[in-house]
Amino acid sequence: MANELYQKSALDAVTIAEQEFTAVDGGVLEFNQNNVWTGKSIFHTGGANVRLLKAGLYLVTVGADILATAAGDVTLQLFNNGVAVPGAQATITAAAADTEHVSFEALVHVPFSCCGYNTNTGNLTVGIDAAATVTNAHIVVAKLA
Repeated sequence: MANELYQKSALDAVTIAEQEFTAVDGGVLEFNQNNVWTGKSIFHTGGANVRLLKAGLYLVTVGADILATAAGDVTLQLFNNGVAVPGAQATITAAAADTEHVSFEALVHVPFSCCGYNTNTGNLTVGIDAAATVTNAHIVVAKLA
């Protein structure tokens, strides 16, 4: 078994199966399978939340195939600690019964707290703002610094 303490922190998590969002205001995507999970700065055991455990700079990539329930705009948005990350979103204008791929990348900064104790963490989720069926959802997180 490799010593994970000295590996670069990275996560590649997916959900291939359909996720149904029936509410007009959408919901939160789930990522149920970890393809890659290394290091000690990122924590994810399945589900919607990806935790950033240490201060630093993280690169986040999100993508999914979206089948809109009705014609109109559908947006995926990255949230950190419940707050929308500015610019970390992608919108498609879909026709009903039309599948479109959507993806985006963003940098997320977790600041270092004072006095040598790191109490700052991040909690990433990906929201969808409309009724839709999502397949092939994935999130990739890599700690850069």
